[in-house]
Amino acid sequence: MKEIKFSINQDILKIVALVTMTIDHIAKYLLDGVSAEIGICIGRISFPIFALLLMKHLAEKHIYKKYIIRLSFFGVLAFGVVMFWSGFSDNCKIFPLNILFSFLNVVLFLRVIEWIKNEEGSLFIKKIFVGIVFLFFGGFSLFLDYDVFGFLLMVLLYHYFIKKKVWIFWVILLLSGLINISMPYWFVSLLTMAILLLNDFDKEHKRIIKHWWLFYVYYVLHLFVIFGISYFLQ
Repeated sequence: MKEIKFSINQDILKIVALVTMTIDHIAKYLLDGVSAEIGICIGRISFPIFALLLMKHLAEKHIYKKYIIRLSFFGVLAFGVVMFWSGFSDNCKIFPLNILFSFLNVVLFLRVIEWIKNEEGSLFIKKIFVGIVFLFFGGFSLFLDYDVFGFLLMVLLYHYFIKKKVWIFWVILLLSGLINISMPYWFVSLLTMAILLLNDFDKEHKRIIKHWWLFYVYYVLHLFVIFGISYFLQ
């Protein structure tokens, strides 16, 4: 299926995601009119990159605990930033919860599913529990960034990197368009995801940014600065 491949450094992809995410947030909270529309359109590039890289690492290494701790800690910090500015700025809303909680929700879901599968017991009972867990985490995703479409997209990305099924590939592309279907630039996320899935992630690249925490710290700090500027511009 992936006969045509090219290779992009994963750290470069992360930097592109951070830059486009920042442009998106500047457009949402500081700009208006055509400039805001253009910025938000560019921002549609960020989520597919973050989601794909996270699910790829999780599918390959199954390092649930590490990601649960990281996402919980920095997600709470980012939520604290939103709570702080929500009392001052009309643009700062508590819901939906920030994207780190969206990622955390999926990681927790996959961890619980793996635990259920590894436990001894009736297969029928396990399927019932899986269904209940799916409804719980899927329902909670309605309070998060990218809601249920983002939740389903990330779950499928995880399984795609494990099974590489063709039908999963096409459903991922469908969901990539649906997460922004109400916007005129819905195709940006779809096109970004299509390009990412053709990337040769197996090729080794030199690390550009060696400290993983820099990405998380930047996320929290950029929210604080943007919401702060938004408040002073009111």
